[in-house]
Amino acid sequence: MTSKTPPEGAAGEGLDAGHRLTPRGTRDLGPRAFADRRSRVEELLAAFGGHGYLPVATPAIEYQEVLERGLPASLRQRTVRFIEPETGDVVALRADVTPQIARMVAARLGGELPPAAVVRLSYAADLVRRPDGRRERAEHHQCGVELIGDPSPYADAEVIALGARALARVGVSRVRVDLCHTGLARGVLAEARVPPDQVDTLRELLARKDEGR
Repeated sequence: MTSKTPPEGAAGEGLDAGHRLTPRGTRDLGPRAFADRRSRVEELLAAFGGHGYLPVATPAIEYQEVLERGLPASLRQRTVRFIEPETGDVVALRADVTPQIARMVAARLGGELPPAAVVRLSYAADLVRRPDGRRERAEHHQCGVELIGDPSPYADAEVIALGARALARVGVSRVRVDLCHTGLARGVLAEARVPPDQVDTLRELLARKDEGR
């Protein structure tokens, strides 16, 4: 515990015009806002746990090679990277949790987890992404689930239904569901008989959710 005297200008005095209190894309959470967020996070994790999803935590810093394998190009470009002084490895601030969960599960299959296990995990984590515009946030707090090891359509339906129930539990009634399964895109492109030389371009546009093309 620490007790400090507020710095000059903390209440708005002594600051130059246009001076930002926090870096672009970041903000403080006061007591009420923090309590509200914590309450919602606890409600979401409780909803996930009620359906068999066990909570886990991943590190805020991850090897860049792990994130590159699991992130779309749009997020890879916004990852905050730096060099680990002791090893020279490229590491990054966590921009998404899914690649980390995949790494965690892969490392434990055959050990802590049975090789053929269906794994249900949940998480609540802070993410950092370079702002993609003046109003874009750099910090994000994400709650989610990962269902691994069940390739059936029922698994996809389970996750979508759980998301809707969990959001309703915290008072969110208007929801948009983004289906990011690559199999859907492949099927649509095949049915549309897209010329082979245009497939890669369309996949890239879909990956970054380009609405203008």
